[in-house]
Amino acid sequence: MKKRNASFRSRLAINITLTIFGVIAFLSATAAWLDVVHYREHKRDYFSALTAAYSVIVGDSLQQQSIEDANQALAEMGLPPTAAYVCIETSLGGTFAAIGVPTPPQKPPENPLDLIDTLTHAVLEKIGLTEAVYSNIVRNGETIGIVHIEPDLTELKTRLQRLVSTWLIASTLTAFISFLTIMPMIKSIAYPIQSLNKAMQTVRKTGDFRRRVKRISQDETGELADSFNAMLNYIQERDQQLRTNRQNLREMVRKRTEQLNNAKEAAEEASRAKSEFLATMSHEIRTPMNGMMVLAQLLSSSSLGKRQQRYADLIVKSGDSLLAIINDILDLSKIEAGQMALEAIPVKPAEIIDDVIGLFHERAREEGLDLAAHISADTPEEIKGDPTRLNQVLSNLVNNAIKFTNTGSILVAAQLLKRPDGVTIIEFSVTDTGVGIAPDKQRQIFDAFTQEDQSTTRKFGGSGLGLAICSKIVRDMNGDISVKSKINEGSRFSFTLPAEIITPPLAPPACDRAMHAMIAIDGAAAQQSLARYLHESGVTSRIEGSAKLTATHMNYADVIFGSPSILQQYAKALEKTPHAALPARICVTPLDNKDGDPLLAQGEANDLLTSPFSRQEVMAQLERLFTDNLRGESALDTQQPSILKLPSFEGAKILAADDSAVNRAVVRAALGRFDANPDIVADGRAALKAAQTIAYDLILMDCSMPEMDGFEATRAIRAFEEKTGRARTPIIALTAHVANVKQEWRSAGMDAYVLKPFTINSLGQEIARHITPAGFKDVSVEPDDTDPAPTEDSAPRAQKTSNTSMFDMATLTSLANIQENGGEALVARALALFADHSKEAFSTLCTTLESGPNPDIARAAHALKSMSVNVGASALAQTCADIELKASEGEETSQMTKQLQATFRKTHKELPNLQAHYESRAA
Repeated sequence: MKKRNASFRSRLAINITLTIFGVIAFLSATAAWLDVVHYREHKRDYFSALTAAYSVIVGDSLQQQSIEDANQALAEMGLPPTAAYVCIETSLGGTFAAIGVPTPPQKPPENPLDLIDTLTHAVLEKIGLTEAVYSNIVRNGETIGIVHIEPDLTELKTRLQRLVSTWLIASTLTAFISFLTIMPMIKSIAYPIQSLNKAMQTVRKTGDFRRRVKRISQDETGELADSFNAMLNYIQERDQQLRTNRQNLREMVRKRTEQLNNAKEAAEEASRAKSEFLATMSHEIRTPMNGMMVLAQLLSSSSLGKRQQRYADLIVKSGDSLLAIINDILDLSKIEAGQMALEAIPVKPAEIIDDVIGLFHERAREEGLDLAAHISADTPEEIKGDPTRLNQVLSNLVNNAIKFTNTGSILVAAQLLKRPDGVTIIEFSVTDTGVGIAPDKQRQIFDAFTQEDQSTTRKFGGSGLGLAICSKIVRDMNGDISVKSKINEGSRFSFTLPAEIITPPLAPPACDRAMHAMIAIDGAAAQQSLARYLHESGVTSRIEGSAKLTATHMNYADVIFGSPSILQQYAKALEKTPHAALPARICVTPLDNKDGDPLLAQGEANDLLTSPFSRQEVMAQLERLFTDNLRGESALDTQQPSILKLPSFEGAKILAADDSAVNRAVVRAALGRFDANPDIVADGRAALKAAQTIAYDLILMDCSMPEMDGFEATRAIRAFEEKTGRARTPIIALTAHVANVKQEWRSAGMDAYVLKPFTINSLGQEIARHITPAGFKDVSVEPDDTDPAPTEDSAPRAQKTSNTSMFDMATLTSLANIQENGGEALVARALALFADHSKEAFSTLCTTLESGPNPDIARAAHALKSMSVNVGASALAQTCADIELKASEGEETSQMTKQLQATFRKTHKELPNLQAHYESRAA
């Protein structure tokens, strides 16, 4: 404190001294300025009076041109005290009289460093005191001369120099004392601040908060240094606390993460256990349920009394409901456990919707509902997706719509949309006229085990899982699902999926003239769908329903799409006006309804459109209409062969490997239908050797073969390609596996698979995805060959004829279609090969069933199943599939030996008659 007071007194004394010297300098400058101002005023007044006096005294002499008088007058007056020279000049500029000595012009000092002279001259020159005074001498209004007076500045300059000297001395002393005062201040203020700034820069660059600033003085700058050090202490303590907290937090996070991981693993384990339990229970329940359902259906179809018939029907219906609930629970458990894999293969949206409509149409008719579909013209022909899951979602939505719709219609639709971000999506929707959903319940219906209210399950049935499964499947496919509904007005369920387009939409046939259509059919959904299809082709339509025809209707239409009853009314109306212009008449009738047959036979209808109609069928109908090529009575021929466009792979090098002689014959015939000349081998080792020798364009590989199976052969081929740098050859699996086939062929390096029995159409489509066809050709096939190929999870197809109980005639029809000419001969040859080779395969399977391990049993069952499915021996194939599945899952199979033997005997008992049938047809 004492040092601070002494410093304060020293600075106070210095400041007082500086003030005194400053006042002296100020007073000196002021005095000099006042002298100059006074002299300037005096000069102006004095010399003005002086020039006036000279003008009077000398004016007469000047007018008389008396120089002597003028000089005498000047001499008598003498020089004034402040003048150095007075001169009288004539008006022409010559000197008339003068007194004193002229002063030379005032020049700046020769030595610029002479500050006093320099400043004095500058002041005198600035205010104009160095300039001479001039005044005209006027007589009688005429200027006769000029008085010229030069001032004497000697005394003024002396006084100014003295005052300037005083000011300079005072200013110099003031500056010196100020310097002496500032130096300690710089030392006590600037140096500490500079040191503080340097320390701050170092801390900023290094981040080292341990650095401190040394206190130099005891004044305010010292306090600033202390404050800076205190701030560093606080920051250092805070950082230490943060490090401690971070370490504690890290440890806390580690512990919490460990706890969360343990909880997550426990939850996952619980979920897996739950899913495994549900899957196991579902499997255990479904196995006896299937048996019970078959027996119940057989019982229901037998001759029973009314009461017993009712009981049997109730068992069947209850079993169906229970099985549907079990399937829902199994699907949900698969999804939640992440075990439901999704495919990304070509899908035709129109075919999926047609399948769903066909599946539910009969049930909708029984409920008095109109079920129809509309696929907009911009819907792609083929997209990438999972057909099984897409079918499942649509089926669930349609099933719900039927369940919750008492009267009215249900419309299934698909269209292409664009999201606001420009992404192309495809929307599927199901619109009904049912009971509707309350707004506050619409978000909950996609939750598991949730329905609109608790009474819904009792009233309508169901597990409440269907929409939850749909929602999860759609989300897994990167889509969105939503609902719009009003109570008692109906609901619209829709879901959107990314549209990865493979084949763009096919343009609908265009009408080249103005055409009007009248739609006179029942069902709002069917009417709306047909009207949209007509509009897309440029046909104007009017919906009249099944109302009675009038003359207005008859005059309006170029074409009538009518029910049989409407067309009958129209035919009667024509009897009154036999010369009226006839429109084209298309009879629209359900597939199993024969009321339209007489109309076609009698010419009262020109063509037949069966409902539920697909987009393809409507487009074909419009094409015939626009080209005036309506079928007439020939539309009744339901056995007309279908026309397929099969690809041609002429010149393509294709290798096929299969250990079954039956299958090799079928594959050779099928590839011949595609104009290919394949190489056929009997096992995987031969396939590997052939693939190493020849660079094939494609390989068809059976999965289960002796010595080296198809999976092992594929891995060896892929290793050879990688080692040699050869281009990757597409490999398609030909398999009849029932479990895990997808995972196996993908992991082995195969590119796709086709399940046996395959159709000519399905095999050609799959090959065309890997080899560019050389062209396409129209071929005639039986209708069964256009059916979709079976999926991985599908069971062998049911029999479609009553002539045989052990063979599927549809499969044999497809087999016949594989060969263009002499298809019956191919079937006969395949049946003969099956008769020979199945006995050996049956014997091997029976031997392994008695003592062999499960893997050998599964392989033997698969071998017999593979050759059975290709010749339509569906019952034997199903028995072998059951044995294979049980063996693959490690279950006991010995109890199935009797069932296998019985099925094999029945199959071979029917085989000779079947062979004879096809041999006779081939002949």
